[in-house]
Amino acid sequence: MTELQAIDLRCGYGSRQVLERLSLVAKAGEVLGLLGPNGSGKTTLLRAMSRLLRPQGGQVQLAEKDLWEYRPSELARQMAVAPQSEQREWPLLVDAAIRLGRAAHRGWLMPYSKEDHQLVEEVLTRTGLVPLRDRPITELSGGEWRRVVLARALCQQPRALLLDEPIAGLDLKYQTEMLAMVQELAREEKLIVILTMHDLNQAALCADRIALLGEQSILSVGTPEEVLTAERIEKIYGVPVTVTKHPVYQTPLIAPLTSLRSPAT
Repeated sequence: MTELQAIDLRCGYGSRQVLERLSLVAKAGEVLGLLGPNGSGKTTLLRAMSRLLRPQGGQVQLAEKDLWEYRPSELARQMAVAPQSEQREWPLLVDAAIRLGRAAHRGWLMPYSKEDHQLVEEVLTRTGLVPLRDRPITELSGGEWRRVVLARALCQQPRALLLDEPIAGLDLKYQTEMLAMVQELAREEKLIVILTMHDLNQAALCADRIALLGEQSILSVGTPEEVLTAERIEKIYGVPVTVTKHPVYQTPLIAPLTSLRSPAT
């Protein structure tokens, strides 16, 4: 089984240490959620595990090979990254923007093959973007653009898919659709999926396992039920909460105890 793993990872920016001796394994066919308060190192870890940031110590391995031993073109065929924000300065059509994901499998001057066109059609259908294929990306809503970024990543046909805050700024409908699509991809395509999130309840619904970050390392890793306890959440986030079970899915359902309202009587 293909794995993406961090081994004794140390990361930082200059003299500022962010992660210290962190180890983590992500497996094919599962969604791994990275949670933690602001500044806990979620994005730093994702950047290190996607070779956007060189570790100060330790290593990241994909299929038992150090990430930095891959040639860039080779890694692009193995791993796709969907950043939290990406500029849309050029009015490319949706179809053309998604097709850029095939660059990893051909030279820049090579024409698209029949297989390339077929894959793009499949991805457009899967991500629900067929009605938008001829629209400039500069005219898309935030949720529509996120789907385009995901579709482009899927056209790379990667083993590993890394998503930084994939539902940030999206309304409930787009959040639900995006996370359902990510779950489906992990299970059906046997992808390694790692995503960073702030919404604990959505993470509990979407992720097979959760890694909770804080104090420069991983404080807990396991199923949502194992990790998302009231005591642990209060310790990490500094906010008292109640944790019950989702009425349908039985996953943890977290609610903060706030001073904004008086308890119901």
